[in-house]
Amino acid sequence: MESPYFSVQLRGYDRQQVDRAIERIRTAIELGSPPHPDSIVSLEFQRTLRGYDRYQVDEYLQDIADNLK
Repeated sequence: MESPYFSVQLRGYDRQQVDRAIERIRTAIELGSPPHPDSIVSLEFQRTLRGYDRYQVDEYLQDIADNLK
């Protein structure tokens, strides 16, 4: 699974939270125990200044969840 690139915007998702969550998901998938798709799309992140584009992150997580169904 390739590392995603997200744009940074004035008010976006906390970058460290997003990076950690994606790393946990990727590791679980690689180990053969992927999280339930609903738990992926229901992740919530704090909003912060200079954070990741919320729509890009949500779309990326939705794509992962769809591929696990």
